[in-house]
Amino acid sequence: MTVSEVEFIAFGSDNAWYIKWGDGRQSWNNLPHSLHNKLNGRQKSLPEVVFLSLSPNDDWFVRFADGSTGWSVCSDEMDLLLQDKAHRGVQKVIFGQDKSYLIMFANKETAWNGIPYLLHKKIMERQEEKDVYLDEVALSGDGSWYVKFTDGRYGWYGLPSTLDHELERRDDGAKKLWLSPANDWSYFVLWEDGTSNWHHEDSFTESLDIEDDNESLVSDTASTVYLNGEPIELTEDKILYLDPKDILYSQESIDNCFRDGRSIRRTMRLLRNGEIKIEDFPPIKVCIDKSTGNYYTTANKRLWVYREAGLEEIPVYLIDPPRGFFYRRSGNGYNIKIKGN
Repeated sequence: MTVSEVEFIAFGSDNAWYIKWGDGRQSWNNLPHSLHNKLNGRQKSLPEVVFLSLSPNDDWFVRFADGSTGWSVCSDEMDLLLQDKAHRGVQKVIFGQDKSYLIMFANKETAWNGIPYLLHKKIMERQEEKDVYLDEVALSGDGSWYVKFTDGRYGWYGLPSTLDHELERRDDGAKKLWLSPANDWSYFVLWEDGTSNWHHEDSFTESLDIEDDNESLVSDTASTVYLNGEPIELTEDKILYLDPKDILYSQESIDNCFRDGRSIRRTMRLLRNGEIKIEDFPPIKVCIDKSTGNYYTTANKRLWVYREAGLEEIPVYLIDPPRGFFYRRSGNGYNIKIKGN
């Protein structure tokens, strides 16, 4: 699977995350209220977000396209540093565990506090070389890290085994890599060849896969928010009637409840017993993988309900793949795991 349209990612505590796509769309989940309000109420005419980071303790930093910045941090020392150095142009703030951080400025200078010793040592060693600067830094909640320099050289320590093995296998490192400062297992990586890997909570994966009931949503709460998505026009001439068994899943796993808390198993039983009808549900949206002719849906939970209820025909809307939608990452798409059993 490739997610080349992703511009950057941020992970935080309590399943907080933020995604920015290259076309300007944003989505986020459980951001600190002050940051959520800053983004959710921002006028479209204002410069867009070009960088955002989160900490394990609800600190945050954001930079906009015009160079303006905003932040909320608990550390007085860090707050004063950001205020004092603002004239240099703060490019990035990377938060780590135990109130550690690293700041990158527009003039290539860096400042940090509390980062792992091996990372500190590597940065100091490389700074002695002429015209070599930091390019990418990621800090995890257990002290692991990844660093890449402007000359293409890179290093890492303590990353999750699957990510560690993939870095060992490749010879060009990661184009972009984000870790969670709040845990030791969340990551998102864009490789130089355009492919990607990630591991995080279901809500994050569903946002990347664009679950079909979350397009063009603006929210006044701090739950999952999707901004600037393109609404999909649904017309009668796009309706098909398909056997659910002929539609493939686009994810590897789903939660055991819908977003409103309804159990997918109970919903399946009610549908199978005739207590509710297919007409009680909006048609699911289906797109075609033109290379194989296979049908895929982003409504993976409802597809599971229809299959397990034994339905032989359901109405679907045939749509073009939503921007950012990619077909199944692995496996054949016929089976799916249910989490939270």
